[in-house]
Amino acid sequence: MKKQFKKQAASIMIASMVLSSGAVYAESRFEPELTAPQLISAKLQDGEYSVLVNDLTMATAAFSNDDHEIMIPLREAAQALGFTVTWHQDKQWAEVSLEGSPIWTLVQPGLNQYAYNRMNVELSAAPVNLANRLYVPAQFFSEILRSQVSVEGTQVSISRQVEEANTQTQQAVITKINNEENYTSLQINGVGMDGIILNIDENTVIRNAAGEQIKLEQLTLGLRIEVKHSLAMTMSLPGQTYAYEITALEDAGEEILGTSGSIVEVLDGNNGESRFLIEGEAMSKYSQEKVVLMHNEDTIITDLQGNPVELKQLTKGAKVFAYYGPGLTKSIPPIGLAWKLVYLGE
Repeated sequence: MKKQFKKQAASIMIASMVLSSGAVYAESRFEPELTAPQLISAKLQDGEYSVLVNDLTMATAAFSNDDHEIMIPLREAAQALGFTVTWHQDKQWAEVSLEGSPIWTLVQPGLNQYAYNRMNVELSAAPVNLANRLYVPAQFFSEILRSQVSVEGTQVSISRQVEEANTQTQQAVITKINNEENYTSLQINGVGMDGIILNIDENTVIRNAAGEQIKLEQLTLGLRIEVKHSLAMTMSLPGQTYAYEITALEDAGEEILGTSGSIVEVLDGNNGESRFLIEGEAMSKYSQEKVVLMHNEDTIITDLQGNPVELKQLTKGAKVFAYYGPGLTKSIPPIGLAWKLVYLGE
């Protein structure tokens, strides 16, 4: 293995000398493409590859490892794309970041673990240190740095999309809030493996219905929000993405509980009001899996898009997100007043 690395290192140095006579990277402007980042034909024959960043050739070549994965010099390629690469000697890892962007990751030689959207993901190969350079698989630039990567013959081309151009704004309802010390997120439009997880950090702007900036803990379950998030999303279930801006479109109580489930039975109350027995999944620690909720003139009933829904549509078997205050009776099941019922269909 050491002989193999020495042979590869020598080849890289020779290739670097040859390529250095060509054009090297300079600042270049390009139009962002709206297609999703993708990696095309990453596995080719053994050998060395020239690397073009925004159509300009890098001085250092890439190479194909024993598994036919193309390994690209991290610092030169990432910096050419506009990223900052910082080597931490004490930790023996490289930190990669981009000012004004949520993209951030750590790269450690020999460890196939890369941070993306606050998750650790594995790629096609671990980083490798050769000839005093840190190399990463081509997939790193497509999956972690959200760039376009393509391979033709012995040439690798990389260009980065403008992250801000690849965003989506949508309205949704909050179904889970995670506000742990080291990880903050919202889940919207679903529980369990449904919906989307919005990863949040100190750069995420959160506003209330009046447009005033607020903290995450001031959001509640059931709130209808407008979120501007990245189109880059993990392939996990549920998918995860980064939230740039979150705006609450309504006000709610200080503490809201929630149950995602089905209406098991529709009951008549003492004063003719409707009561719903709902069974399903609790959305938070103190929420209920089985609860009876009363409806009155203040109860909000909508569909997932926020459109009003008539009370008569809430029949036995209907699926709902049910939101209610913490004031519940001590009966089994507990009884409370519905603040909002989101109708999901039969």
